[in-house]
Amino acid sequence: MNASPKRLRDEDSKLGQRLRDFSDAPPAPASVRSVVLSGVEARLAKRVFPMRAVVLVAVGGVAAVLLMLRPAASPAPRHSVVFASRDAQLFEKANPLTIASTSWGTREFERVDTVDGPVVLDEGGSRLALLPHSRLHRGAGQTLRLEQGTLAASVSHETVFESGGRHLRVRRGVVELQGSCVVVHAGSAERLDDAVVMTAGQRSPAGCTTDHGDQVLELFEPPLAPLHVETRGLVVVDGVALGPGPLDVVVKARVHTVTSSGVERRVEPPSTSLTIPAAATVLDDARRDSKADPERALAGFASIVDGPNAEVALYERAVLLQRLKSFGPALEALELHQRRFAHGMLAVEAALTRAEVLLSLERTADALLALDTFLSTFPDSERTAEVRLLRGQLLRQAQRCDAALVDFAEAAKEARFADEAGWGQVLCRRTGDAVSTYLRAFPKGAHADEARRLQGAEKF
Repeated sequence: MNASPKRLRDEDSKLGQRLRDFSDAPPAPASVRSVVLSGVEARLAKRVFPMRAVVLVAVGGVAAVLLMLRPAASPAPRHSVVFASRDAQLFEKANPLTIASTSWGTREFERVDTVDGPVVLDEGGSRLALLPHSRLHRGAGQTLRLEQGTLAASVSHETVFESGGRHLRVRRGVVELQGSCVVVHAGSAERLDDAVVMTAGQRSPAGCTTDHGDQVLELFEPPLAPLHVETRGLVVVDGVALGPGPLDVVVKARVHTVTSSGVERRVEPPSTSLTIPAAATVLDDARRDSKADPERALAGFASIVDGPNAEVALYERAVLLQRLKSFGPALEALELHQRRFAHGMLAVEAALTRAEVLLSLERTADALLALDTFLSTFPDSERTAEVRLLRGQLLRQAQRCDAALVDFAEAAKEARFADEAGWGQVLCRRTGDAVSTYLRAFPKGAHADEARRLQGAEKF
């Protein structure tokens, strides 16, 4: 009873006297005990409210102190737009922004949608690259939630990402997210769902792949320099499609490869402007320069790397190199044509030109193999007779006349090759009867005079 109020220990008080009588007396009936307890409860009830008030005031004071000590909520990060394609959609506090891509300014973006081009954002040294057909949304607690597509981030201060139901905290490093796939390119990152720390070179799940958003980050890595590309086609810089031209952009200050409409150009500081004409124009210019300025023509042909004119440009470059007797580079161009355009509209011509170049390089065995491949690949070609004549001549030179005579007989079925095929048969058989047969068929043939000199000889 030491914890009881003093008044309860006061024997002079009526309540104290009753409590002492109650504790010392023999057990009383239930009715008596009920009366005594009711009196005690009534007495205590008079002090309940003041005690509750004290507790409430104390709790309120503590809460007020805690509120004062609690750090203020972190403001939403403000990002500046390094690059945004024309079709990108950016939202500030759920409000769509309808201003030019060159004047986005620095804003609290709540959502970013990309369509056919990327969006690159910068915030305090951290850089985000959102690839085409992607969506990024700012979630609770400033978490950046990738709802679709691919995001690459170069992070310089703590940032939490969510993608594919996974959460990732990055304090410093370069990461890439695509669905549930996480790739750490540099630094480290912590998977918050299972407290696993990933380091540079690791990916989770193992073996998962992304769309190489790190290439976009690298393209826009400081220091930056302005670049203007004058063209009508899609502009691709170092393999990154940025959108249709004409295009003004700031990119890393270095040498860049810029492609548009299948035409490739290189630009390097201090140059800040580039004009890329249509591929058909470049092709016509190269053809015009092929005699007067062949080196310029070769560069023009080589600059057409993609699109409907690429096959023609590559083949014509090989033919020009062959004419210039640059047989090694010509062969390289023809073999590239064979890999890229095995079923192209110039595949037949390129295969035959390759065999000719191999002969010019004195690689007869390789030339024969090339002709064998041609006949098996293009059995119905209108140039089959011509190829058989050429192969027959090579086989005769290689002392393989049995096979050569078969090719000569097939080639002779086409009138324009019959004279040469007949003479090839003479050179294989080397008999007077073969010469007579040739002169009867071609009395004024290309080899008639030589045949008459050999006439009469049984064997030569």
